[in-house]
Amino acid sequence: MIPGERHIEWPDVREVAQRRGRNSRCPDLWRGLAALWLPGWDGLNSHDLLGRYHMTAYNTPTRSVGAIGPCINLVGASTQYLEVDATPIASEPLTLACWARVAVGQSSYVTLSPMWTGDKDAGDQFHAMRLYGKDGVGYKLSADSGWSQAQTASYIGDSGIWLHCVGTFPSSILRHSYMMGGNQATNTTSEAVANLDRITIGRYGDSTPTYPFDGAIAYPACWRRALTDAEVKELADGGYARMLTPRPPMISLYVPSGEEPAATPWLYCRRSARIVA
Repeated sequence: MIPGERHIEWPDVREVAQRRGRNSRCPDLWRGLAALWLPGWDGLNSHDLLGRYHMTAYNTPTRSVGAIGPCINLVGASTQYLEVDATPIASEPLTLACWARVAVGQSSYVTLSPMWTGDKDAGDQFHAMRLYGKDGVGYKLSADSGWSQAQTASYIGDSGIWLHCVGTFPSSILRHSYMMGGNQATNTTSEAVANLDRITIGRYGDSTPTYPFDGAIAYPACWRRALTDAEVKELADGGYARMLTPRPPMISLYVPSGEEPAATPWLYCRRSARIVA
């Protein structure tokens, strides 16, 4: 057993929890991974795969499993979101990424935020992703540092379509947005962002919360580095599944289910186990 790690056990088997992708099919994307959130069975709280930054759900979002995988369903009109008053990322460089599906029936030119991290007590100290909608056309993605934004040129998809969204922030003078692994946009405005102390899924979580998300979000994650163009495309092409799939000779990769201590790891796993402190 690795010192300091928790383990899981069946009556006849004990294995170390794999938390850093050492034996995944896609170990490169685990480099610098700060958090990857998966919804619990109850549909409420979201559990960080790395075990440190679990999020609390507000106003009762739900959980479902669709074509992309396990997802969190949020209703903008009910201001549903998930949040933790801590952040795995202290400053640039960083990356925010997720799959997002906007609910059908949104009004024209709606603005929605899949992910945000920043200073909860200020209105302009943040890094975030925003989706800009245009009725009957689709959505653009903006990667924002403060209010300096890199906005993709093309509208992609429409309501009810899964969109892969990534914002990378290599430094205080550079930010990129990506949709579906490409469609990159760049902004080079100097925007130093400080006092990051909260991360939110489903809205801006600053002193004046806004842009509530309406739809579903899957695999929200953040990195302590700026992913490369090739890594962004790899994520959009199925990288999350490869990250969470073990490679031979390992049989199973266990992830938190949100039901501790009687956990049933449910992603890419056929056997139940219980977590032992």
